[in-house]
Amino acid sequence: DAFELEAGRIQLTDRSIEPAVTEAIENLNLKLESIDNTDNTSMPFELGLQLAAGGSLEFSGQLVALPEISASGRVSVESIPLAPVQPYIQQQLAISIESGTFSTEADFSLAADGNASLSGALGIAGLEVRDTFEDEPLLAWQAMDIDRYEINSADASAQVSSLRFSQPYGRFQVRQDRSTN
Repeated sequence: DAFELEAGRIQLTDRSIEPAVTEAIENLNLKLESIDNTDNTSMPFELGLQLAAGGSLEFSGQLVALPEISASGRVSVESIPLAPVQPYIQQQLAISIESGTFSTEADFSLAADGNASLSGALGIAGLEVRDTFEDEPLLAWQAMDIDRYEINSADASAQVSSLRFSQPYGRFQVRQDRSTN
C-alpha cells in the first residue's frame, strides 16, 4: 500500500519553440502512502526534486484519487532560476531575462471540481531584465518580496498584502513617435 521512488532523473525537451528548451530534473523523490482505490481515501504524499539549472521544489500533503482527484498540502520552491524561461518570453516580448531566482512557501488546494488555490509568501531575487531593442537594462532589483498572496481559480482572483522592493531599477522611455519601450 505504498510507492516510493528515490533519486530519479528526468530529461525534458520542448522542441515546439526556438531555441528548444531542455531541463533536467534530478534527485526526484516521491513517496505515496496508504494507497487505496476506495472512494475518498486520503493518501499522504511527499515529492521533492532539484533542477539541473538550480533550485529545488518540495510538495507534501494529502491526495484523494477517487471518485475525483483532489489534493491539499504545502509547496516549497527554493531559488528556481528565471533565465531558462527566456525562450518562451522572447516569443512575445522584446526582453531578455539575464538573471533572477523565484522562491515561494505556500499552501495549496486542488478541489475535485478542478478549482485550485494557492496562498503564501514569495520572492524574486537578483532580477536583471534587458530591453533587447535598445540592448540596455530595463528592470532590475536585488529583491522583491510578497509577504502574503492568495490566488483562487474559482473566482479568478489574486490578492497581495504587500510588495517590497530592495534596490529597484526601472527604465521607461517615451519616444518621439509616442511609442514606449
